[in-house]
Amino acid sequence: MILWILLFVLICIISFLLALASMANYQELPQKSESDYALFLIRKTPNLTAQILDDLYKVLEKRGLVLSFERLIKGRESSLVVFGPKELLVPHFEALDLLELEDYTDVPHENINGFELGTKGKSSEAESYLKGFFKHFPPLNPEESIWWQLILKSRKDKTFEIAPRVIIYSEDKARRESITRDLHHLAEGFLTKVPKPFSSSQVLSFYKLRSFIKNPHDPILSSKQVLELLLLR
Repeated sequence: MILWILLFVLICIISFLLALASMANYQELPQKSESDYALFLIRKTPNLTAQILDDLYKVLEKRGLVLSFERLIKGRESSLVVFGPKELLVPHFEALDLLELEDYTDVPHENINGFELGTKGKSSEAESYLKGFFKHFPPLNPEESIWWQLILKSRKDKTFEIAPRVIIYSEDKARRESITRDLHHLAEGFLTKVPKPFSSSQVLSFYKLRSFIKNPHDPILSSKQVLELLLLR
């Protein structure tokens, strides 16, 4: 009898540990929600303010949705897009001058480096590290690109949990590695590459899905701090 009880307890412990392991890689996928998601170019980026992010936060928190902001840099050109529920973004169409786009993520897997970032600093120190963030981005050749993705998930304390993701595109492998090294030191002291066993192709798949993968190293930021990681200052 005691043996059966011990066996039952052991099975329960193993099941609990397996559940924890599966939650570690749990993904929230926008496509699986009931909301109609779409990709939009933000043509008036200076109008993206902390107040607008606070307004978006209220709906995200209430509905349990996620939102993806993506800074696209090609050569010397840069633009900002947002992937989110249409009904969430409708009140801001005019202020942000939104233009619906087709997806842009169809690139050869062999020409990319992809990785995720996490924090190793305190969120209270974020502003000093992230001020003028994009001024320190490495210069690119005309045919090279960096896609900078922030998946935003609201928290109960009026902050966002952020999942940062980076895709680097260049046909020159040496250049890809050089740009990757530069980005690793971009916000040194606050952001760092997350040591996960994901290939660049897998990270690109996560990027395309705009999936939120919960990680203990995800930055926790205010609306104002999020803007430092999105806007060109």
